Amino acid sequence: MSRRIYFEITEETDWTQKINPDLGSIATLIFFANNLNPVMGEKMMNSTLSEYSYRVEKDLPRGNYTIDNSSAHYGPDHMEELIHFIDGQLIPSLQNSLQHKDIVTDIYGGVRNFLNLYYDGPVYLGYIGIDESDSIEGYTGYIPNLMQKTLELKNFYQRVKILNKTYEVFIE
Repeated sequence: MSRRIYFEITEETDWTQKINPDLGSIATLIFFANNLNPVMGEKMMNSTLSEYSYRVEKDLPRGNYTIDNSSAHYGPDHMEELIHFIDGQLIPSLQNSLQHKDIVTDIYGGVRNFLNLYYDGPVYLGYIGIDESDSIEGYTGYIPNLMQKTLELKNFYQRVKILNKTYEVFIE
């Protein structure tokens, strides 16, 4: 069963404003974003990390952050650039892709081949560590699914920016 990645605005009481996409789809989306623009692909990855995870991955001092702290590495001041990238590059590229194809199976040759490509890419792609159980054939890389996940992330980032609040992110 695929794990989920949870995005919640700090102190948000409206559960409908929280998102919890499957981890495999988010990893596929970040891989796709990296192929479009490696700088923004890395920033998208960083937006999925807690401050603790970011510090561990970058081998930085952890300070007061522990594994139990899910405060996101990114804050409201990072959202504009991500939103601009999503609107200007990511969404148009997904719209121009074969709409009824699965990126993982139809373009990258299946889950195992995709995972090889994923882990042969930039080191940062491994920060959220996916495996075969996180990829659901016919769903994880399916273009309409990725478009939906992209819009969910964009809407979440816009809400973070508008409310000017931090958010929390964790994987289960």
